[in-house]
Amino acid sequence: GTPAEEAGLQTGDEILRINGVPIAFLSLSGIIRRLQKAPGKRIRIVVKRGDERIKTSFELRDLI
Repeated sequence: GTPAEEAGLQTGDEILRINGVPIAFLSLSGIIRRLQKAPGKRIRIVVKRGDERIKTSFELRDLI
């Protein structure tokens, strides 16, 4: 029931890219900045799940 779960993420998933940018090149604040967008914006991520790489995207929603 968490927002991450609703976006398709699972425990143990490792986010590799946010909107095409490898997170290895980002600071923690850079990662947070890329994930803090206005409601309605779409975020694309690449996730490592075991030996698999999964491309997914989700739309941010307002918490209210």
